[in-house]
Amino acid sequence: MIDFVSSAAFLAVVTFLWYRKGRLWNFYDALIAKSEKQIIENSIDRKAWEKIAFDQCTELSKELFNSLFRFEIVYLRNRIQTNQHSLWIADSSDDGESQITYTDKAKYCRHILKKIFYADLRFCGLFLFINSVKFKFSMKGEEDPGYVEVKKE
Repeated sequence: MIDFVSSAAFLAVVTFLWYRKGRLWNFYDALIAKSEKQIIENSIDRKAWEKIAFDQCTELSKELFNSLFRFEIVYLRNRIQTNQHSLWIADSSDDGESQITYTDKAKYCRHILKKIFYADLRFCGLFLFINSVKFKFSMKGEEDPGYVEVKKE
């Protein structure tokens, strides 16, 4: 009986991780495909990329019950918010010491998205889970309550 229960539990965990891996890579692949298209059309439109990324995150959160925890979605949204300027690609940039000329914006788009998301999505999202737990505990008490309280004198 114990062997059956442990086998069933093992199979359930493996199935969950396999499904989770599929959802995360669908998110990543769809984000790359849509972002590349947008970058080729108008690489200076940062808001369009941000909308694509948030839409993909919303799509992923619809599958929340079977693949991700809610705090992982919050962490992904924060990653998008903090990296929103990464895909604002002009024809070239200059930082005073060197000049960068973007020859293949689609390839650069894949590079940046890999830099932002790939580390979190590896190993069935293990690092996504760990980083989102760290993020959740680091943001404790910093949540906007939605009102402002002013003391009267």
